[in-house]
Amino acid sequence: MFGLFGKKNKNNTTPPQESAAQQPAAQEATGQQPTAQQPGAQHGHLKFQHDSDGNATLTAPNGELVYGIISPAPQDASNYSYAKEILPGVYRFLATVDSGFKPLSDADLPEGFSLDQPVLGDANFPGTDQPATNYTFWAVAFGATEHKSLETLKIASAGDVFFQVKSDFPFGATLAITFDLFLQITKIPDHGHGHVVSMPGGSTVLVHPVVPNQPADNIMQQMTQTRHELRQHPVNVSPLTFWVHDNHWDVLTAKDGVSLFPPENFPVQRNADGAPVTSRGDSGTRA
Repeated sequence: MFGLFGKKNKNNTTPPQESAAQQPAAQEATGQQPTAQQPGAQHGHLKFQHDSDGNATLTAPNGELVYGIISPAPQDASNYSYAKEILPGVYRFLATVDSGFKPLSDADLPEGFSLDQPVLGDANFPGTDQPATNYTFWAVAFGATEHKSLETLKIASAGDVFFQVKSDFPFGATLAITFDLFLQITKIPDHGHGHVVSMPGGSTVLVHPVVPNQPADNIMQQMTQTRHELRQHPVNVSPLTFWVHDNHWDVLTAKDGVSLFPPENFPVQRNADGAPVTSRGDSGTRA
């Protein structure tokens, strides 16, 4: 399993947003560990294919399809320098899964590789110095994740209050980081005040559409459910709960890991001290 770098958490971060044409979590419980890059190791390559229907794919040297995933950082960060942190403790990676989960390390990729650079020339990167398409490597890998996740996407709901979005594909939660596209796919209501989102497992996303000036009951219930699901999934993406609004992801989980700590502009009922309150009048709420 992946460990964390121990980088300082940020309370407000904006994941990269890509268009639906360009666009999406974590590893299966195989017990495999990323292998360390050996001194003097040869760099790998990725094969790019673009068919007449406009679909693009990347394959690793062994022929396996490459997916874009989100996950905590690997324990040895120096071997995965291309990985990008998009939320506190959550990184974008490339991985294959056909013969068992394998996150791609620097040694598996071209030298100087970047997720956000365009795919270049003919079939093999680096190829020519002319862009083959307007796709970035991340966009192509994300597209493979999106396609695979949609094959088995399931949406369960409790009215219009709570939604659980789950895929049989272990990287399905990656879809949530392109949240506008995620809402289009799932048709989850949007009341104009954002959504409370958590990703306790690699294939699971919990969502609550925010209605203004409600007591904190629904949010606390989602935080409790998130903590419950963290124990159910062999691999977790993040223990945090986020408020996703206006292309921003604000952390709602306090530093103690269990209390609700929303920003001042989060539309929830508050007491005279400005603390969120539940319908029972509880403040300083804890999940």
